This record gives sequence, structure tokens and C-alpha cells, in this order.
Amino acid sequence: MGDAFIGEWEEWTGQFYHLRRRLSRKEQEQVGNVVDVRGTAEGKRRYTTVLRYIPAHMRNWYEWQK
Repeated sequence: MGDAFIGEWEEWTGQFYHLRRRLSRKEQEQVGNVVDVRGTAEGKRRYTTVLRYIPAHMRNWYEWQK
């Protein structure tokens, strides 16, 4: 997702590499405003929902824990 022509940047957190892109206006309209749900009840619900798709060796890892 995102459009490299309207903004793209790389981020190394010391553990993970991220390639981030700005959403196009059409994409932004589809998904709404960005909300950081890490460490919230909603984030935990989302994690539980996708847990079955996560490889077994990563299932006990949480992004909001350091």
C-alpha cells in the first residue's frame, strides 16, 4: 500500500526494517485516519484475530513490548 511518488522512507528500529509510504488520497479515504492501536485493547483483539496466520515461533511476540 502507499505511493512511493508522494512519499517513501526507510526506518531501522534496531530490530526490524520498515519501508513506509504515504497513502494516496483514494487509499486514505478507504481506510480512514491512521490510529496507533499498539498496547490497546483493540490492538490485542486484532492480534488475537490474526494469531492463526502467524508462524508458531512468532506467536508470543508483541510489537508493543520491548
